[in-house]
Amino acid sequence: MNPLTLLYWLFFKPLTLRRYAKAIHEDLDEDLQVWQVRAAVAGDPRFQALCRARRLLLLTLPLAGTLLFGGMLSLLLPDGFNWGSALLVVFGWTLGSAFSNGLLWRFAEWIVGWLFFLLLVIFGGPFLVRFIPGSKEYIAMILIGHSFGLMGYLVILYKISFSLNILLSIICVIFLVFP
Repeated sequence: MNPLTLLYWLFFKPLTLRRYAKAIHEDLDEDLQVWQVRAAVAGDPRFQALCRARRLLLLTLPLAGTLLFGGMLSLLLPDGFNWGSALLVVFGWTLGSAFSNGLLWRFAEWIVGWLFFLLLVIFGGPFLVRFIPGSKEYIAMILIGHSFGLMGYLVILYKISFSLNILLSIICVIFLVFP
């Protein structure tokens, strides 16, 4: 499956995505909580292709969105676009998404409690940055992005769509990186 097709289906043809997912397994829907059905359909090539496309979107779309919107904002804003902060936030977002995705595949049942604990630690991180001289801005931006990446997966766990997670990544980048 092409990741761009998956992206198109997520935003413009959710019923097509639902039909495709239901053809793979009856418990799979447009939320794409693939870790719940992996034991039953792990050998299905359509399931493997869907997982690859999903993973590729999660790991590349925040960077692509940053480059696209950052380029447009650089032209529109008189002060320019804060590329350093944007890329640090996206790096943190990608780390948080990859970490959460990996945990969901292994520990889907009890991950929510650990993610809440981890979010508390990460949101407390910027307060600890005061004690590390010279690295305050860099560490804070990575931690902010990481926190939003983890929150995106909490959104998925609570049965809100996968497309909202992608949309959250773009909104995170736009609103957190203005100079």
